[in-house]
Amino acid sequence: AGPGGDAGSGDWIGRQAAAAGLIAAPANRDYAALLPALAALAGERAAAAGAIFRIFRQAGQELAQLAEQCARELAWKQPEVYLWGGVFEHVAAVRQAFCAAGPWTPRWLHTPPAEAAVKLAGTARPRP
Repeated sequence: AGPGGDAGSGDWIGRQAAAAGLIAAPANRDYAALLPALAALAGERAAAAGAIFRIFRQAGQELAQLAEQCARELAWKQPEVYLWGGVFEHVAAVRQAFCAAGPWTPRWLHTPPAEAAVKLAGTARPRP
């Protein structure tokens, strides 16, 4: 898989759709860039819409499983889950499947994840 090739990512969604013959694989291998075309295709061709929405739902479920696995491995009983990224922002079906699959109420992350982590780490450091 390419960058972001984890299950549920934009790259993964594009690869699933290309493998299913719903859309041509991109020559530049940027599968995540297929998301807008897939959304448009789902609106234009009823025959493709069901297959595309199944991929979107599976993506949301895969991302929920990943979040659950992380929480389990970190022994977080009540994790706080935040939505971030293009797939959650631009594909409502993925977002809805993610929210339905997990025992949480996710919130939007308004700060880029790396910046948020640095801020959090700064507040957790013991002060001299």
